[in-house]
Amino acid sequence: MRKAQKQRLLDLVSTLYEAHKVIEENLSNGNIEMTKILLSDCQDAAVQMGNVIEQSEGAGSFTVHLLEDYCEVLFRIYEDIAAYKNSDRTGISLDQALLRVGNSMEEDNEPPRGKPSSTVLGSYVAAHSTCLLHLLTHL
Repeated sequence: MRKAQKQRLLDLVSTLYEAHKVIEENLSNGNIEMTKILLSDCQDAAVQMGNVIEQSEGAGSFTVHLLEDYCEVLFRIYEDIAAYKNSDRTGISLDQALLRVGNSMEEDNEPPRGKPSSTVLGSYVAAHSTCLLHLLTHL
């Protein structure tokens, strides 16, 4: 992956951390609809990041696998909120999953053997357009 492209992806990871803070604020203020939209936007951004990495590095990237895990966390939280369940560890879970992604990008980890890559990351949450997505056009 080119250095500039990698830096843009890392910048997007930083933006996602900021989105996590906004998600927590909206959740604590009871703004459920905005929380769900932001979760969906984070997932859309992660899917786009995975697509960029797969195009650059090919299938089987360990970072893409970690992005899939991040998407699973986003989806679980989204479903809990939609079902009016308490997600009091939202920020911690999201930050932990995203930390693994960022570390993997910075370290250029090789994919582990036997870990298939999936391109169906975002099949479960409807797409919404927000400020996060405009960053993706610059990748």
